[in-house]
Amino acid sequence: MANTTWTRYSHFQELAIVGDKGTLLARTPENWVNTMRYSEAVNYNYSATIKLHAGLAYDEGVASDTIRTLRIPDIDRKWLTFSGD
Repeated sequence: MANTTWTRYSHFQELAIVGDKGTLLARTPENWVNTMRYSEAVNYNYSATIKLHAGLAYDEGVASDTIRTLRIPDIDRKWLTFSGD
């Protein structure tokens, strides 16, 4: 199995904190970029009662070093998974 996903994070331009009465308390520009996520997985029927799963994925981070903030840190992510039924 394989999957490729495009996420339109560029819509997230700022983080705004609004108080109970609608007052803007803080505003931080974010300027996130669109990203891609790639994944592949396999299933293997070891026996009639045991099924094994393995997969890996790469997810691009939304914030570069020039626009990363402390409130919402981000990096590229890599996953390796194994499981069985």
